[in-house]
Amino acid sequence: MKRLTSRPVSRREFMRISAMTAAGAVMVACAPGGGAATGG
Repeated sequence: MKRLTSRPVSRREFMRISAMTAAGAVMVACAPGGGAATGG
């Protein structure tokens, strides 16, 4: 198994990842609901 080397994350890269994560969270929160299935 290959070991990951840790390297410092630049501010620019951190901000880019944070913005992508926030955008994904907003898209999930604003997605229309699938509609509740009602049992008959």
